[in-house]
Amino acid sequence: MFEMKRYNFFFPDSIFQWLIFITVGVMVVAIALAIHELGHAIGARFLGWEVTKIYLWGFSVLPEFAYVGFSDGYIGYTYWVAFETPTSFERGFVLIMGSTTTLLVSVVSIIALYLLKPLSFIGQTVLFFLSLLYLDMVTYTFGLRLSGDREPLDAARLFGIDDCQWIAFTVFLFLAMTVLLTLYFMYFKKFGERKV
Repeated sequence: MFEMKRYNFFFPDSIFQWLIFITVGVMVVAIALAIHELGHAIGARFLGWEVTKIYLWGFSVLPEFAYVGFSDGYIGYTYWVAFETPTSFERGFVLIMGSTTTLLVSVVSIIALYLLKPLSFIGQTVLFFLSLLYLDMVTYTFGLRLSGDREPLDAARLFGIDDCQWIAFTVFLFLAMTVLLTLYFMYFKKFGERKV
């Protein structure tokens, strides 16, 4: 009555599955930048500011699509204009919204992995890569970007949060999200055969 199906997430069964895995990974990296910059734009618009430019992967996507190249190590950038002098909290809010948006996508993806099991190979692959977007907050906090910026840490400073407290939060976030992902895949590794 029950059909047993095996999901080999980390070891695709064929070259075709490896190609899907790699393609999805590259696409999610490209999309992650758009999600991050969209977060800044949403934050600025929430405060009533005007978003004047958005650059992604060397292209201007707002106000018009055009190749603009890369400058100062930035692969994405959002420009906004505040109509009044922004407070420290407002500046921090718009700064943190980029990494917060990718973090929210990551959390939703991890929840989906747990709730929607068993998933197809493609479904697991997409949610796996989207669930890794929490690394945006982590890598940015520690300045592990081409630009060397530490945007979330700068935002925390604008909120009045001590550097040590923010770094402790970021380390906790990294460990918690990594454990959640690891437990999910350990469960499927150990109990790879699921009743469908």
